[in-house]
Amino acid sequence: MEEGQEGPNSIFYVPGMPSETRPDFRLYTDGDGSISFSEWMQKVRDLGFQGSSISFAVTPRPQDIRRVPLPPPEEKEISGGGVAMAVAKFYRIKCNYCWAIVCEAERETGFDLAEIEGAAEKGCSTCLAICAGIRHFADMIFPRYNTKKIRVRQTMKAKSKLLSDTEAMVVSFDEFNGESFTLTFSDEVTEGAKHLPWNRSRVANERKRIMDTSSYESIRQIKEWLQTCSEEHEYCAVPTESELPTRVLDISNKRAKLIETHGMRAPYVSLSHCWGRKPIIRLLLSNIDKMKKGIPWDELSKTFQDSIVVAWKLGFRYIWIDALCILQDSSEDWEYHASRMAQIFTDSQLTISASSSADGAGGCFSSRLNDPWTLLSTGRQIRNPNLWLPYMQKGRDREGCMKTFNIRLKSPHGLYSHRQPKEPLLNRAWVFQEQILSSRNVHFASGELYFECKSYVACECSGWTARSLSYHWETRWRKSHAILQGQLHFPLPAAATHNQSEDLSKPNLIPRRAAEFEAYRALIESYTSLDITNVHDRLPALSGIMSSRKDTYLGGLWRSILLESLHWYPLPKSHSSRGSSMAYRPARYRAPTWSWTSIESPIRFLETNFYFSNFPTKPVARILEASVTPEGLDPRGRVKDGMLKLSVPLAEAVVRALVVKERDELWNEKMAKERAKIEPDAFDPSFIAELHSKRPVETYAVLAVATAQGGDDSTHGLGQGPIDVECSLDVPLCLARTDPAEIKVGEIVMVVILSTETCLVLKPVLEKPGHYRRVGLLHLPEKGTFRWAKSPIYII
Repeated sequence: MEEGQEGPNSIFYVPGMPSETRPDFRLYTDGDGSISFSEWMQKVRDLGFQGSSISFAVTPRPQDIRRVPLPPPEEKEISGGGVAMAVAKFYRIKCNYCWAIVCEAERETGFDLAEIEGAAEKGCSTCLAICAGIRHFADMIFPRYNTKKIRVRQTMKAKSKLLSDTEAMVVSFDEFNGESFTLTFSDEVTEGAKHLPWNRSRVANERKRIMDTSSYESIRQIKEWLQTCSEEHEYCAVPTESELPTRVLDISNKRAKLIETHGMRAPYVSLSHCWGRKPIIRLLLSNIDKMKKGIPWDELSKTFQDSIVVAWKLGFRYIWIDALCILQDSSEDWEYHASRMAQIFTDSQLTISASSSADGAGGCFSSRLNDPWTLLSTGRQIRNPNLWLPYMQKGRDREGCMKTFNIRLKSPHGLYSHRQPKEPLLNRAWVFQEQILSSRNVHFASGELYFECKSYVACECSGWTARSLSYHWETRWRKSHAILQGQLHFPLPAAATHNQSEDLSKPNLIPRRAAEFEAYRALIESYTSLDITNVHDRLPALSGIMSSRKDTYLGGLWRSILLESLHWYPLPKSHSSRGSSMAYRPARYRAPTWSWTSIESPIRFLETNFYFSNFPTKPVARILEASVTPEGLDPRGRVKDGMLKLSVPLAEAVVRALVVKERDELWNEKMAKERAKIEPDAFDPSFIAELHSKRPVETYAVLAVATAQGGDDSTHGLGQGPIDVECSLDVPLCLARTDPAEIKVGEIVMVVILSTETCLVLKPVLEKPGHYRRVGLLHLPEKGTFRWAKSPIYII
């Protein structure tokens, strides 16, 4: 028998025996008769039993039947007296709710709070503590609520457990569109048998939440994470002394001054922060000499001050801050350091991320008492310091000992919600590579302190979690980056080996190529949804991530997976729940039109089943040549031109009309309403903003694709007369009264087949015969004739 399966009014009774050295359990016999366990065992031995254990089934007394729970369904059951009991397992039940066995189905639905309140009114002090804790926090969050529409359930993922023994429970408010919060429970024995093992306090081994991140507890926690990572994580080794970046801040003697390192080696930390719109101190040619003598403390932004304090308290002498270590008015110095970002953050012992600050005035530190609670259903924020303070409630535990229950509202966990960053810093495109490249990273976030390294993620509330088991959204980035660098491989389904494209003759290369494309897609779709101040920094801000892959780099794309990567399309930012602007081409040249970098917009990839399906999409076009020309010294920075040479099947088409309509994410052609056809000069630019403010729209061109009667081996499909298809345009603003528009009604375009599912729509470049610019993307029509081009075509 196990601890806690006995007590007054239970199946087993332990009488008070102060003179005895151990308890003697009593088994009830017929009626109210009973026999002690030792007497019963002696009778068994007298009959000749010499074993060490006995398994038996017990039927409870009639008055106990109502209080005995059903066993977990996976256990063997023995029927006796109409009550199913688990073999050799006995549960003393005092309350149908707080002590009930919680099975899988009950975990999902939970208990009705009104029922638990009823149990509390009948004298269950554990239910009373649960109800008091729920009401205490619910009263501060909701103006009103119906207890009959509140469900309480365990947060456990392990085996069934008594509800009163769970350390955390989820409270769901169904009347508020699924709003919920999590309460954590711990207890301290205030009187009673403290020497008993089952009365040990969990609070003694539980670290309390850090209420002020500028406190000693915060620094101690970061030091522990750093020590654990450096001593126990096999793949997180960082040289104790790395070559310092060209310039760093020396923060010894509690002051900051700029030094030029000239190849010095020493440990250092780096800062990841939001610049914001407010002016901050920057390194310029005019003040570099002054900064070498020392930087006045009051001239530093709050974020710089806090990061220097953290670095100094952690025991580091040097810190690298981009705004203070890169000449901001020297394009050569800026470009050089942009190309060195990967090395700077990789060699850093720790990256300090001011995640909760939107600018230099926000700083790193925060008091948890000022943190708001945000309702997901309405976005309303509740600011009440009492939300984050523990609520103490006295009650008796199952052994009858008086305890003080420590009840806390669990803070919102995670840096991301529904794949969207919750912190201002993580919305920035420049920060994307800093987070991926950093060997170790500590986030000063609004809810908790978070720590990341190559092997694990950690936080205040959950401790360490292996990256391979973590569901954190940012974990996907690091995994994707590791695959692209050749450091990690994922097994693929057998169907992946059936698809052999024209330039892959060895089947064993396909799983690797498939994994690399999926990793690339994950990075680009996340990265393009992030904000950037200067749109021409879109490629430089990605340079560090792309620096170590052994492949031909083509302005944001890779040569080995280029054909798959051409299947991109832009989204209005509202589709990605970020901003409200439509896709557009930057005024100044940024990239060739076949690259997603030519469009400023969140990017998605239309075709993703090149290898993961029994009927995969098969490449049709053949890439003959591809190149880009860097604008500066960084081969992975800005570009000034590019060219893609293809051998493809193609067909001419005429633009019949331009269409405005909504677009769903799966390219489903069943639309909710009729679409209005309009002429280009009948569309006012102000109408675009009005439409977009109400509901995201995109623009399509209705193309009449030429067909020919009959066909031969050089044709793709058969048909008679032109057929109408819809082309999704890359730039929706072509409908506005702008000159020149990318597409006009009546002009001729070229439709070329990329794969068995998708075509590119190209517009001829009049001044360069045989050259085209991409203007859109469409599904391969079921009918229509496409002939292989007699000569290669060039896309610029």
